[in-house]
Amino acid sequence: MVETWDTMRAQHEAQSKIANALRSLDTSQCPKETSEHHHDRTFQLLVVVQGWQSQFCNLIDNQKAYIKALNNWLKLNLIPIESSLKEKVSSPPRVQNPPIQQLLTAWHDFLDKLPDEVARTAINNFASLIHTILQNQEEEMKLKERCEETRKELSQKTRKFEEWYRKYTQQSMANELDPDFTEDKSHSDAITERQFAVDAVIKAPGRGGGGLSETVPSGEGEVFGKS
Repeated sequence: MVETWDTMRAQHEAQSKIANALRSLDTSQCPKETSEHHHDRTFQLLVVVQGWQSQFCNLIDNQKAYIKALNNWLKLNLIPIESSLKEKVSSPPRVQNPPIQQLLTAWHDFLDKLPDEVARTAINNFASLIHTILQNQEEEMKLKERCEETRKELSQKTRKFEEWYRKYTQQSMANELDPDFTEDKSHSDAITERQFAVDAVIKAPGRGGGGLSETVPSGEGEVFGKS
């Protein structure tokens, strides 16, 4: 049992050193966006902390139950057993007070005074915080995925618009050289409709976190000034 407690003390000291080192950890250079690797490590940390919480509670509860069982066992074994009725009458029962009884009593008192609820609450709060971070990371990654899909759709629509607009411009220049050509208003409406289709992708709510109007690359946003 002494070796077990020595091992536990060494482990706790190592954990304390790690915790103190984390307090001075510089996170200014850490990535701002959540990656798959980061998300996986956060999930692993949550599993470890939840296991830590469970094992700590089991340790304290089992220690208290163990000492209580030993005390009960000792009380049963300290009941004086008289060898005969004559001995019972002639002499009072001898009070037995073995050294282990003092040890168990002190052990029981220390466990009762141990502020384990503070540690339980702190570990539980830590696990809850990591769980909240994990949920936020999952939401961030979903938004990032939708944003990338919207960017691809925007790039595709922009490319198609530019190709169509270039052909339309070439055709318009050729028509201007034709004296018999009369301008059709539907052509101008077609430009507006196609521009609106691209603009709808950029400003669509709920796609990529509320629209891409502030994150559109310059090469894709220039099509709106061509009408």
